[in-house]
Amino acid sequence: MDTIVFIGANKSGSSREAIKVAESLGYFTVLLTDREKLLKQRREFPDVHHMVLTNLNSKDTMRKEIDHLIKKGLNVKSIMSLVDPFVSVACQIADEFGVNRTSCQAIEIMENKHLTRETMKDSKYNSYYLLIDGDTIHTDTLAILERKLPLIIKSPKSTGSKDVVQVSTMKELISEFLQMREKTSAPILIEEYLDGPQFLVEAVVHKGNISIAGMVEQEITKDLRFIVTGYTIMKDEDSDLARSLKQAAEDIIRHMGLENGTCHLELRLVRGSWKLIEINPRISGGAMNTILKAAYGFNCVEETIKLYLGE
Repeated sequence: MDTIVFIGANKSGSSREAIKVAESLGYFTVLLTDREKLLKQRREFPDVHHMVLTNLNSKDTMRKEIDHLIKKGLNVKSIMSLVDPFVSVACQIADEFGVNRTSCQAIEIMENKHLTRETMKDSKYNSYYLLIDGDTIHTDTLAILERKLPLIIKSPKSTGSKDVVQVSTMKELISEFLQMREKTSAPILIEEYLDGPQFLVEAVVHKGNISIAGMVEQEITKDLRFIVTGYTIMKDEDSDLARSLKQAAEDIIRHMGLENGTCHLELRLVRGSWKLIEINPRISGGAMNTILKAAYGFNCVEETIKLYLGE
């Protein structure tokens, strides 16, 4: 039986839609999850034909689970994830099982905000950043950062608005740094705060050919964190603004080395120049696929699955 294995999924949003699309295309669907709650809600997942509770932080454990599925007679056609931070892990495991058709190295870079900044460091789309690896910030570094306030402090593997904070004073910077350091031993990223309208770009890349699936202006509300509270579809795709945004997105995707895969970028227009906020190797979560279907008649999740299948 032709099977698609999904690593991680949310109860709703793009990752769940992917499972539903896979089922509608006639595939047997398997979900590897580390969320016991989902198994207790098993009846709410009729589109998941087989659910396995396992350790998603262990590639070896997931390999064994997939190998067990194959020995049971399932024909695994693809292994994928639309959930951070499992997109690159799924890509690597798919590579090992010979069913990978996506660019693992580029996906790994896009999944890590520090690697993204390092890859883009000589690009006009990049902005000032600094990585703090230790438990304290050196006095000389503090002096440099003070001149660049306001700043953004974040975890290199933050998702959405989680662990992304704007600081306007040195007191706030040190306080947020220490709070974040209590949560993680991983390096902490400090970036220039970029002021300007923010746009989301969804893209599908096949054999190096970039197709822009949608361009959307985001309404950002800042409280303790940055929250997207609204979307406006860019209707005039021939405007100078749209053309320059499309060009910036394509330049960045090529810079990342993505030959096969999907991604979404968030960019801000700062004093007439596009600056990259972040890029992620998957369709945006939440209702984005529904928004794209309503606006463009384009099912980005379905195209993602077909790309992963090599269709």
